[in-house]
Amino acid sequence: MTRKKLKKFSQARKMPNIFLKDREGDKEKLKKILLDCQKIYLELAAGRGEYTLYLAEKDKSATCLAVDFRSDRLLWGAKRALEKNLSNAIFLRERVEELPNYLKPHSVDKIWLPFPDPFPKDKHEKHRLTNEKYLLLYKNLLKKDGKIFFKTDNRQFFEYTLQKLKEANSKIIKISQNLLQEKEEELTLPTRYQTQAINGGRKIHLIIFKP
Repeated sequence: MTRKKLKKFSQARKMPNIFLKDREGDKEKLKKILLDCQKIYLELAAGRGEYTLYLAEKDKSATCLAVDFRSDRLLWGAKRALEKNLSNAIFLRERVEELPNYLKPHSVDKIWLPFPDPFPKDKHEKHRLTNEKYLLLYKNLLKKDGKIFFKTDNRQFFEYTLQKLKEANSKIIKISQNLLQEKEEELTLPTRYQTQAINGGRKIHLIIFKP
């Protein structure tokens, strides 16, 4: 691990709005916070947590939780949340499959999957965040009217996800194969990765669905 990453990991451990899966007491503390929330938005494979910041600022009544396995990535968003006084923005270093250990069933209003790793090799299919295992997990976390927002610049991943949704009898609310044609700010939020993809000539695909 590089010195720069080690420094970021050290900084992340000192941030009051970052919870760590391997730090004693963090899990129970976060569970207690989430237990009292009336509205919860999740950003999974969140990276810098850009959607978490946007949603927390847009809807102060919601608790917005960014989840990623790399705390050095979350550090960027956590710092900005403190700068903006966004007390409703929280960051968690954890694997997605462990979320039922933090959240009550059917307690989540919205899940964002903005550009998760497509894991293009067949042998890594089990890690794709839209496979049947994860779709079931999301279904158990979401409220009855909860929605999932999925964005990718990988055509194969987009088609794979559509097939998995069909197999799971999921309800597809909206499909867009070119996000630049959309007008709604929440859908088109120009995250760093999205901007890079568009500048590289890649189309952004969107699916809004209920699992």
